[in-house]
Amino acid sequence: MAKYVLSPRAERSLIQISEYTLQNFGRVQKNKYLRILREEMR
Repeated sequence: MAKYVLSPRAERSLIQISEYTLQNFGRVQKNKYLRILREEMR
């Protein structure tokens, strides 16, 4: 399986997604969403 290397811009986007999700949906949802993204990028 291919390993992904994120660009600096993609890294910043993930941080923004994380902050947005935390503010609008809470910590549990943020952690769940980011865990799914990380699993898909393995």
